[in-house]
Amino acid sequence: MTRSELNILRRLWRSTKQGLWFRPLLWILAVTLLALAAYPLGAWLLDLLPLPEVRRETAQALLELLASAMLTVTTVAFSMVMVVITFASGQVSPRSIPGILRDAAIQDALGVFLAGLVFGLLGMLSIEVIGIWHHGPLVTVLLGGVICTLTVVYLVRLIHHVSRRVQVTHILAQQRDLGHASIDRFFGTAPPGKPVPLDTECAEGLGRRPDAGELRLQLDAPVSGYLQVLNLQDVFHFARAHDLFVRVRHTEGDYVGRGWPIFDVLAIRAPDDETLSALRSTAQIGEERTPEGDPLFPLEVLGEIGERALSPGVNDTGTALAALDHVADCLLRWARHADRLPGLADDEGRLRVAVTPPRLATALERTVARILRSGQGNPEVERRALWLLDQLSRSDSIDAMARTAIVGLRRRAAPRNGEDGGGGNS
Repeated sequence: MTRSELNILRRLWRSTKQGLWFRPLLWILAVTLLALAAYPLGAWLLDLLPLPEVRRETAQALLELLASAMLTVTTVAFSMVMVVITFASGQVSPRSIPGILRDAAIQDALGVFLAGLVFGLLGMLSIEVIGIWHHGPLVTVLLGGVICTLTVVYLVRLIHHVSRRVQVTHILAQQRDLGHASIDRFFGTAPPGKPVPLDTECAEGLGRRPDAGELRLQLDAPVSGYLQVLNLQDVFHFARAHDLFVRVRHTEGDYVGRGWPIFDVLAIRAPDDETLSALRSTAQIGEERTPEGDPLFPLEVLGEIGERALSPGVNDTGTALAALDHVADCLLRWARHADRLPGLADDEGRLRVAVTPPRLATALERTVARILRSGQGNPEVERRALWLLDQLSRSDSIDAMARTAIVGLRRRAAPRNGEDGGGGNS
């Protein structure tokens, strides 16, 4: 299998496992296999235990009741999920909805309810078709009882989970966790190659012109959308294997239109179509942003929640302060990553890949600046923001753009009338 095909499979798996339907489908497949194994399992069970027989009519009635109950419970579960989505969209942020749909607890609950419905239908059908086995109704009823027990457990769990899901604190905590994961994945997991500081070789490589005999190629986006996945490991592999210099024009989370350039390639000899196709396949474009490799996305959601909380129609300072706390947690984590992956060089020191990573200054503008804009004149919000900016300014790893942004935000959040801007975030 070629690397291009592996990229396609990786992208397919990544988009598939995030779907609301994926876990329910696994539950349905599992219960279908269980229904197929019911009769061989029943014959083995009756050899071990002297269990009574169950009449076919009784089993049919119980399974019909199970299927009807599962249909009702599934409808109620979908209604609860829609309530959570409506609340999150109207009161918090519409961009928090993808996180809700990816919630494993909600997906598993829906999967159990749908699996119970499928098992009831398969059980009724199997008793009619394979009614000659006297142990068949008994085993089907026993398995139906197990599924009913699971349904009760998952229904109670779903009610508890939904009651937490409508709390803003839980939504903030989930976005913070997504921010931690995406920051660590983007900045903490180093791809192969030697990172090159932005202010030396990479700064020259980002905009260098072709040398004598080199060809410049431009790989454009085949469709319009957001850059969801960018596999730098494979980009570096192709650049090193084919003696290329690749400049990555966009980072994950950027919007690219059809025909917009994604890669600039400098080559001694023209790469073949297969190589260019494989290089293009390292970038996945979709209709919506995903937080997996886009550290700005969950931070923007936190900033939007804080901004909405301070709007005149809401005026919820507590939620805004909580959003600032989670933003501070993520931004301080970001500032600890000294290497911004600006460029990757091979073992011989030749720059192979130049990257334009997301900037901490951009993250500050889309989080702290938004909250300060709505909370202007609110001393609690300004003190909390000043504390965060002071903590960031003490980091030695932040770049000049971030320091400039911090200075500008400090002026905006400067204490008025002699108020003390220091203190912690408690």
